[in-house]
Amino acid sequence: MLQTGVHSRMVDFYQLGALLYELLTGLPPNYAGDKKQMFHNIANEEPEYPSYMSCQASHLLMGLLNKDPEKRLGFEGGLEEAKAHPFFAPINWEALPKKLGSGPPKPQPGGSYFDT
Repeated sequence: MLQTGVHSRMVDFYQLGALLYELLTGLPPNYAGDKKQMFHNIANEEPEYPSYMSCQASHLLMGLLNKDPEKRLGFEGGLEEAKAHPFFAPINWEALPKKLGSGPPKPQPGGSYFDT
C-alpha cells in the first residue's frame, strides 16, 4: 500500500501482524523514531524477531508481515487460514462469540504481577 496506494484485504492481514507484533514486543515492526525512516523500513527491511518471542509467534508474524501480498498468510485461505495457525491453537473459535470459557486469569488482591 505504501508503494502503490492500493488497498486490498491483504493490507488488513499485514495490519493484524503489525498489531500482534506491537502487543508482543511493545513497539511496531520496523520502528524508527523518524516517520520517513520508518516507512522506508516497512517497505524495504524485514522486522527483527526478538529471541524471547516463541517460534509459533515468530512464524505467525513472518507470515502476516510478508511484504509480498500473494505470499502473505491469509492470501490463499483468508481468515480461516490465519485462525488455523498453531499460535492460535489454544483458542476455541466457536466458543469465543458465545463468551464461553474461563477468560484471562483474575488478579488476586495483594498479589504481585511484576518481574522483580
